[in-house]
Amino acid sequence: MVPLRRVAPSILLVSLLALGAACATGRGPGRAPAGARATLDVAGTPRTYRQHVPAGLDRARPVALLLVFHGAGSDADDIARGSGFDALADAVPMIVVYPEALGGRFDVASTDSADLRFVDALVADLKGRHAIDPRRVFASGFSNGAAFCYRLAASRPGLVAAIAPVAGYLPPVGATGEPVPLLHVHGSADRRVAAPALVGGPSDPVATWARRNGATRGPTVADVAGMDGLSVRGATYTGSTPRADAILWLVDGEDHTWPGGPAGPVSRGLLDFLRAHAR
Repeated sequence: MVPLRRVAPSILLVSLLALGAACATGRGPGRAPAGARATLDVAGTPRTYRQHVPAGLDRARPVALLLVFHGAGSDADDIARGSGFDALADAVPMIVVYPEALGGRFDVASTDSADLRFVDALVADLKGRHAIDPRRVFASGFSNGAAFCYRLAASRPGLVAAIAPVAGYLPPVGATGEPVPLLHVHGSADRRVAAPALVGGPSDPVATWARRNGATRGPTVADVAGMDGLSVRGATYTGSTPRADAILWLVDGEDHTWPGGPAGPVSRGLLDFLRAHAR
């Protein structure tokens, strides 16, 4: 299991009780209540996901969707607890869905993997049950799940409007493609996945994605404000439109973790970035 920030026992207990109560309603696969696990048949293979639907959601009003991918050896429940997106989504409002990999790892190499087809089917299923706004489908993830964000954006650029990977890496995706705005967050002391440089070289993931997006300016390096005690340096690449945006947040001293903890300043900042980059 990837090391996410430790969750206080009281918070974890409340989360687990809420999840258990939701599952006790007995709704079938694909009809799960908020915070529950569900399954979806994809070409004969049952695929599992966790979903959070804000209470009182107006089902007739277009709503944003956030896909969040866990790290290698982890699962949907772990990344939900570690990111804290459920609590933040209630105020937006936004539906949050946490797909689960087969065998604990998402395929980031293939351009047409079973995981990509799972996302296709999952989003189509959600659109059939909710008024998902196609302009506001976003993706985030941790480590291997962060790398899958890059793969998803490169292979399904018409699906996701913007991505916000954490502690991830850039798989081979090609030099050109449709622009997808990026906010990449990484701990400067990450011992598992090397952090990008603020001023990246030719192979740096953020600089590479910036070129892919058509960014023509940057990086502009500056401190990131409002991080509740975290020391964060940002490097920003821009172009003629916000679709070219590619940003790195380097969190000083953080290892291979979700910086700031559940629903913390990084999670809030990621949501602010994504919501500002609707298609």
